[in-house]
Amino acid sequence: MLNNRKGLDQETVLKTLLEISNATVFTKDLRELTAFVREQLSKLMDTTNFYIALYHPEDDTFTMPFFSDTQDHFERVPAAKTLSYYVVKTNRALLVREKEFRELVKKGEVELVGTDSKVWVGAPLRVHDRIIGMVGVQSYTDENTYTEADKNILELVSYQIGLAIEKKQREEEFRIEKTYFEQLFQNIPEATVIQEYPGTITDANVAFNKLFGFEEGEAIGKTLDELIVPEEYRDEARSFTERSFRGEMIETETVRMKKNGERIDVSLVITPFRISPEKTIIYALYRDIGKWKEVERSLRAAKEKAEEADRMKTAFLTNMSHEIRTPMNAILGFAQLLSLEDLTPDQKKEYVNIIKNSGDSLLRLIDDILDLARLEAGQVTMREEYVNIDDLMNSLETTFSELIVSHHRAEAIELRRSNPTQRLPFKVKTDPLRLRQILNNLIGNAIKFTHEGYVEFGYQVTPNRKELLFFVKDTGIGIPDDKKEVIFERFQQVDNSKTRVYPGTGLGLAISKKLTELLGGRIWVVSKEGEGSQFFFTIPLKNLENDISIGLRLSGGASITFREDPRGKRILIAEDDEFNYKYLREVLEKAGYRVYHAGNGKEVLHILEREGGKKVDLVLMDIEMPEMNGFEATLFIKKRFAEIPVIAQTAYASPEEERKCLKAGCDAYLAKPLQVDKLLKEIKKFL
Repeated sequence: MLNNRKGLDQETVLKTLLEISNATVFTKDLRELTAFVREQLSKLMDTTNFYIALYHPEDDTFTMPFFSDTQDHFERVPAAKTLSYYVVKTNRALLVREKEFRELVKKGEVELVGTDSKVWVGAPLRVHDRIIGMVGVQSYTDENTYTEADKNILELVSYQIGLAIEKKQREEEFRIEKTYFEQLFQNIPEATVIQEYPGTITDANVAFNKLFGFEEGEAIGKTLDELIVPEEYRDEARSFTERSFRGEMIETETVRMKKNGERIDVSLVITPFRISPEKTIIYALYRDIGKWKEVERSLRAAKEKAEEADRMKTAFLTNMSHEIRTPMNAILGFAQLLSLEDLTPDQKKEYVNIIKNSGDSLLRLIDDILDLARLEAGQVTMREEYVNIDDLMNSLETTFSELIVSHHRAEAIELRRSNPTQRLPFKVKTDPLRLRQILNNLIGNAIKFTHEGYVEFGYQVTPNRKELLFFVKDTGIGIPDDKKEVIFERFQQVDNSKTRVYPGTGLGLAISKKLTELLGGRIWVVSKEGEGSQFFFTIPLKNLENDISIGLRLSGGASITFREDPRGKRILIAEDDEFNYKYLREVLEKAGYRVYHAGNGKEVLHILEREGGKKVDLVLMDIEMPEMNGFEATLFIKKRFAEIPVIAQTAYASPEEERKCLKAGCDAYLAKPLQVDKLLKEIKKFL
């Protein structure tokens, strides 16, 4: 029996229960529901200080969808040894005054969380045989605010509150799931339409509207077979629809029509889906297969290209024969002349020089052929070592300067060495022989095809600081637009005719392209016929012998001013990219933090396990890492070291990515590129 305190009777309580039960219908979300519950409960007792706590056993925490209190405010707290958890654990309502609370503290059952109250009442929220949390009220001023009768009332209504909360949670979960599938349907790349019998469109996604030219919602309520089917295909379309509603899956290729009357070839898949014994809907997926015709044209073009390549190969072999026989003719011819008895010493010296130069030309030709053969067979391996790029560029400058002078072209051609804006105070790990070979080919070609003007070469560090960009620029004859791609292919030259002006096999650029790719880079050309050419190629900037000093400057040249007071806090940076780590280290060390580094998720866990989590105050977690990514590592951290904050820092900048990070247990999320002030502000929030 209920007491009559404050005029309460059973009818009032039952009416309150009914109001709470009905609240799930007209409240829009869980917060509004719990606010209404508080309002109704205030008719039965004092709810000045009122809260609802939902228990999460997976991480032993409470979340508070509603917390109204004159002293404290909590949104999420650890459950252990709280009065709220004591109620959940014992599965019974509890009335506690100061004296009883002290006794519970003394026994080690509970600990004080928040401001101490004079009297506290809590009741478990039960849903069938499951406890989902608790509801509580308290007073900071008068221990007589609540009585055993209030506890009994709270326990009585708590079951209805629990049912209402669970129902609202399910409604919200259903709404989220419905929204998810609606978004999924709308954003899948296949043009998809849903029909109800006898073929009426009930939904059409973005791809469908885009493919057929409709505005959003324009196709809804219309008959699909009349909307997009040309007249001569109507019977076929109706047959497909009828068979599908009988449960048959259709997969075919046909013709359909856009809103503007344009016909398109499509592949069509119709799938029936029975949503109840009496009702079947069908999904129709369309794909534009007009591109296959483009593929067919591409195949024809490829066939013609292959035939052209065969012709080029024949021209190449003819040219190769010429290139081999020319120096051989000089070698054999002047070797015979050396046998003459009436030669002067000067003549003998000239003949020997001709034989030597012709032999050198022949040797270079053989080297090119062997290099290409080894590259084609995949037998060329890179032998990496630390290379001083500036020393290499100095050597090339000396070599080609002497070459220009020896060929009496110094007055016609100026060799320029371009110094980078950022010199490299370190060595780069690469294959020096192959790097020199590429530059030799490009600079040599530039000199050969330049009659007058200049040849300039140099390098720069790319803006992302991940590559070195080399370039060779000349004022030579340039390259026609239709030859810019083929010059990097085997057996191809700008001029393959028998009347060509410039000698050579045309293998140099093909070899340079393959070597560049083996070094991990790429090569390309910018040129205009008659106005010169610029060749570019890159190699990765990796495995540096010395660190690059990173200047910490904001846009506009203003330097960063750190005003943090971290008091020796320690941050573990989980980051597999070398330059990103160095950047973060520079920022955080300048701000006064102590920094540790892990290259992947496994190293993060190893460091934390080794130190027992005591020497790390915060983890700055990259998400995309090898061996173990940031999601997996965070899940482990939160199970083992839940007190350590984890801030996700990732290049995947989207609301979905942020949700995934927070769901994995990250305490905050930052998208790259990281802004210094925002980074430090976020760290300071936790430390």
